Amino acid sequence: MAYSVRQSEALPVAETLTGLWRRNLHIPPRIDLTARLRWYYVDAPEGPGRVMLLVATTADGEAVVGCEGIGVRRFAVAGQPGPVRAALLGDLAVDRAHRTLMPALNLVRAGRAAARELPLHYGFPNAAAAPLFERAGYRKLGTVTRWVRVLRHARYVKRVLANRTLARASGALLDAARLAEAAVAAVSSSPLRLERLADVDDRVDRLWDAAHRQWGVIAWRGAAFLRWRFLREPASRCEIVCLCEPRTRELRAYAVLEPDDDVTHIRDFLGVSARDVARLLDEVALRLYRRGAAAMSVSFLGAPRVEALLRSRHFMASPAERVVFADAAPGVTIPAAERWYLTDADEDS
Repeated sequence: MAYSVRQSEALPVAETLTGLWRRNLHIPPRIDLTARLRWYYVDAPEGPGRVMLLVATTADGEAVVGCEGIGVRRFAVAGQPGPVRAALLGDLAVDRAHRTLMPALNLVRAGRAAARELPLHYGFPNAAAAPLFERAGYRKLGTVTRWVRVLRHARYVKRVLANRTLARASGALLDAARLAEAAVAAVSSSPLRLERLADVDDRVDRLWDAAHRQWGVIAWRGAAFLRWRFLREPASRCEIVCLCEPRTRELRAYAVLEPDDDVTHIRDFLGVSARDVARLLDEVALRLYRRGAAAMSVSFLGAPRVEALLRSRHFMASPAERVVFADAAPGVTIPAAERWYLTDADEDS
């Protein structure tokens, strides 16, 4: 059996791709894979993506047995006069019968060669695929840490207190203390209001203009991107909330929220200042507690001061981490991890 890798647009091989995804990727059954393909590979703000196809050839003919996707994102990089286009690797899938080293490695290497047409490219491979990225020549940029802020403490107190009644009471006291602290911080700071955005508008673009220069490497988060990434994604359950100035209606910060049982994940966030983000997180905590959420989480890789801010708002690092790999075109330097600003928004889905 011989293997080769071909490049293709996504739509002409849509049935083949969705079959590979269905067999090999953990995609919730509620997701319409054809709609997802069009959303990601056709409708993205930075233009259509492409796919690399792993083809197995035998005496009986050819069969596509693997794939890797290449999307396009736009980054602002400190010191660069304009936007920097970056390739985002994702949707890596190989049929079980062909999961030997060389076919998968050839697929990843071919994807790397194609992605190097752009200045930067990066990916979030799972634990099984991470060794392939290393062997293909990618550099480990760092790990995305999941941070969790507990809103209802009783279940955690029960782990150390055998008395259930005492655990519930202690948990309620902790809840009240943390919520009171958040409420006091909100009242004592500027008169901003937390509002839900039914849709995004040019105020998000102005927020981006005011906020992004404080970070060394950050993907564009304008209105068109947020709408596509979180409000138009097939079967999306996300909502966008923002800190709004009452008089001017201008935005100081936003967060993208996605509920998952009794935990709500902050898929993305951005603020004009650290003070704005701290206020945003406190306001979100108050709102989610009133909704019945037990905890909130956020994933981040990048500037250490963001992690310090999360700790100051009672977020704790979780053992769950994901490795990010990066590469660059010849002559382009990959910025160090502490200069980046990466959240769930920067993944392929």
